Amino acid sequence: MTVNKKTELQKLLKKLEGGGAGGGSSMETGNDREERSACCNIKLRWIQIVYRLLVNVDALNMVESVGNVTRRRTVPVIVPRAPGQYVVRWVPAVSGESLAHRYQMEIVELAKTKYTECSSRIDYWSEQGELLKHWDLGFYQKQCQQAEQGKAPKPRGWECDLANRYAGRREGFSLSDLQDIEKRIVDNSLVEDIGGFLVTQGPTRRTSCIRFSYLIPTLDAIEATQLDHQMHVRGALKAQSLRLPGYEEAIQVPYYVQVGSVLYGGNIELDLCCVGSYSIAGGCVEDKECTLTLRRCVALDALRPLLEGDFGAKRSRYRPHNVTELVIAVLSDRPVPLPPATLPLENLVEELKRKLDDYKKLNVDVKLVAYVTAALGSNYAERLRQLIGRLPGVEITNTIPDLIGRIRDNVGLQCTAR
Repeated sequence: MTVNKKTELQKLLKKLEGGGAGGGSSMETGNDREERSACCNIKLRWIQIVYRLLVNVDALNMVESVGNVTRRRTVPVIVPRAPGQYVVRWVPAVSGESLAHRYQMEIVELAKTKYTECSSRIDYWSEQGELLKHWDLGFYQKQCQQAEQGKAPKPRGWECDLANRYAGRREGFSLSDLQDIEKRIVDNSLVEDIGGFLVTQGPTRRTSCIRFSYLIPTLDAIEATQLDHQMHVRGALKAQSLRLPGYEEAIQVPYYVQVGSVLYGGNIELDLCCVGSYSIAGGCVEDKECTLTLRRCVALDALRPLLEGDFGAKRSRYRPHNVTELVIAVLSDRPVPLPPATLPLENLVEELKRKLDDYKKLNVDVKLVAYVTAALGSNYAERLRQLIGRLPGVEITNTIPDLIGRIRDNVGLQCTAR
């Protein structure tokens, strides 16, 4: 390897260690910060959310089938009993990957239906609902070749160009090569711009602009959390009675689905200035159709189904009975480490208030927007409003779309769709 190539790769590694597209790293240079700030005129760039969802009878995140039993995802949670005293509980959970998949599918839907200026910025496999994210350009090259012979569906033209240029190489990538790969993908794939990607050629990585925690039970409701197995039988008495010659399989098959009822808590972080900014190449997207502003509007609007509980698996027969109890959105010019949404409600509000007070003393600019449900009764809603009202300057809304709209107004996004 030549000295020049070594120097280029050392610079790249240093930049990647600094957090990719996430920004704000201690490894970030002054030039990096200037390039990123030049792309972003949003002062309150960080959208950080804590939310609580009451979900009854759900099978939102299933992980395996053992025989005729379908198991739900569960995780171990440490529950404090007293200082120095803890117990472990295995509880239902929804993975961050499951939430991220629903979020990225909403990006596709918004680009196709609402922000149609961005409809041409959806890559082939994301539109099919499969987030391959250009993982191996060799796969795309083979698909493009077979598409020419009519044996496979054809990806976008830019995807074939990218694959033909880099798929055959496993080493010898220069910094400019990695910058070119990132730029081509970010320019043309809105899903990968916002949700990140990892291409094996190079390798070339872009960190996601959005982060999701697992959804797990809140500590004040963990004892009320339940798992159960529901038995089902395909009823086919007449068909079973025929006993067709040569057909030995049972027609009436019992099976069991594990379900849970949980008050979930979760955290979300979105860096709006990351969207449309290059993490390797520096600078930002120059797109006259799917502009920087529209890309950031999509990133924000795609949060709605997650906050309303519209996500997860097995919804055709296990559509959950869900209510969004509470959402608190913290908008800031620098990231503020929010407390986990799983804290007992009163502790959550007090800890959040303390942290925000401390960070304001460090000259962090902060605004608060919250949603409180009215679905659980007026007394319940009033108590929640009084509790959330302890947070200074908080705006309280009545619907999730209104919450998204107020966030949009506070950060100064003008989201005008066709």
